[in-house]
Amino acid sequence: MRWLLLLVPAAIGVTVFAPDSPLLVFVTCVLALVPLAALLGEATEHVAAHVGSSIGGLLNATFGNLAELIILTAMLSRGLYEIVLAGILGAILVNAMLASGLSMFVGGIRSHVQEYNRESSRDMATLLGLAVFGLAVISVLDLRLTETSTNVHDSHGTPIIAGMLFFGYILYLLYSMYTHKDLFQSRREPEEEDTWSLKKGLLVLLGVTVFVVWLSETLSGAVESVVATAGLSEAFVGAVVIAIIGGAAEMASAIRAAGKNRLDLALSISMGASVQIALFVAPVLVFASYFVGSKPLDLVFKPQAVILLFFSVIIMAQLSSDGRSTWFKGALLLIVYAILATAIYLMPS
Repeated sequence: MRWLLLLVPAAIGVTVFAPDSPLLVFVTCVLALVPLAALLGEATEHVAAHVGSSIGGLLNATFGNLAELIILTAMLSRGLYEIVLAGILGAILVNAMLASGLSMFVGGIRSHVQEYNRESSRDMATLLGLAVFGLAVISVLDLRLTETSTNVHDSHGTPIIAGMLFFGYILYLLYSMYTHKDLFQSRREPEEEDTWSLKKGLLVLLGVTVFVVWLSETLSGAVESVVATAGLSEAFVGAVVIAIIGGAAEMASAIRAAGKNRLDLALSISMGASVQIALFVAPVLVFASYFVGSKPLDLVFKPQAVILLFFSVIIMAQLSSDGRSTWFKGALLLIVYAILATAIYLMPS
């Protein structure tokens, strides 16, 4: 993806010389953020390789979702709450369905049959199901039979649930880094030499973060005009477009691992990223909304979105039950994601 970094100066040029063309600004910023998100994940891995397994694992777990967090925080500062909520659910779907599907497909093309630890995959599927339940519980409680129902939503429940989810993230770190770290291998090959110094890794991490923040802010400023003129709903922009941008780093790492016949590692990356979205990114966005948003963010999702998310978790649990994968299973998972993206596109606003 290195050559795609040429899109970054192109996006900067468009925002400077053609600021009155929001659709062009939107498209160039979207394209430029994809290689930046992948480079952000790569820089995090190189820095983590220098600081020891414990701190390195914490860096990988936390900063692996930094692109999603920056982009959605920029949307939050603009008051684009519908896009933020859609982005949270979309990031879970992209990592669990699209990244896993691409990994199985690419790995299946290179290897006739790939085997993976089904116990580990079941554990990850269970963690994902529990995380999604915690994320969607307020939406389920908020369902109303009529518009005039007296069961008015109480937003005070959101920070409480967010706090519990974040505590779940702390337990997830303890689980993945200490008590059961054998189930969570490093993303880097054991024999792979570290070609970046710590100084270079930190400088790249800082520089890429600055560009991601700037492009995210520019992107959020163009979103409203694009939604109004291009016929795209806020749900589709958040759940598909923004989610794919933010998940570029995890997808690149998972596909790379699957191509080396390490499907265990690929599924750990993709499904683990989904768990982190629910347990880390969503609570942090709730807390951040008290400082950067016009109002607190409530974790109340559309009923259709919650249903799609739960069906996706069930599908992932079924796929992870046999411990064997081929390119056909990956292709089916990609078709399921395409169906989900189409359903989100057709979902009434």
